Amino acid sequence: FQRDIVWKKQFNLIQTTNFIHSVGVNIKVHISFSRRTWAIHFQTLIFIDLNVNILGVYFSKAIFLKIYL
Repeated sequence: FQRDIVWKKQFNLIQTTNFIHSVGVNIKVHISFSRRTWAIHFQTLIFIDLNVNILGVYFSKAIFLKIYL
């Protein structure tokens, strides 16, 4: 018997159409428990989404910074 609960929520803090597309926080809470053990994992991603325009070609690159609690 094992049960996993995954909860994900993403917050966009800055939204713009310039070089930096969006800066936000992605929060993931993972709760897993069985008969004897249980664990809660918090995973926080701080992402910076960059827009790069090279010769009219549009790229979107995300930078993730992982923080484990």
